[in-house]
Amino acid sequence: MKRKPTAEAAPTDSTAKSAQLRRSAGPDEKALAFQTVLPRPTVPPRILSGSDALQDVLGHSPTCIALSRQGAISSCDCRIRPLEDPAVVIGMIVRFVRMTGHGRSPLPSTIVELLFRQLQDGDPACLVIAFWLVDLGLLEARILPSSRRRDR
Repeated sequence: MKRKPTAEAAPTDSTAKSAQLRRSAGPDEKALAFQTVLPRPTVPPRILSGSDALQDVLGHSPTCIALSRQGAISSCDCRIRPLEDPAVVIGMIVRFVRMTGHGRSPLPSTIVELLFRQLQDGDPACLVIAFWLVDLGLLEARILPSSRRRDR
């Protein structure tokens, strides 16, 4: 007849060692044991430029934005919207101005940021739109690139 082990039976070696580790580990050691270290990418990281709100509008996930800001990824598989195209930026601005009654509402910061990125790249059509927005009072002339400002 076989006997069942009782609750007072001595713990096995593996459980005794893990219990001893749990007792000896301080709070810092526990935190280090559970931290994961991500391997560094083999290609240089591409840190996303622009605000988090703009990156969200473009289609990046919050995780992708955070990892990019840390320099932990060099590319992502987010489905990016074609908002980096100057024609799309101009279309959004014209549509917004028409919908709001030609200057009655300020431009959203993400649209201004998209326009400013195109101005930094030197897109001439976006420069014309920027001057139009300045004339409407929706954009301050001081944010235009200094070499592109019109003297008044």
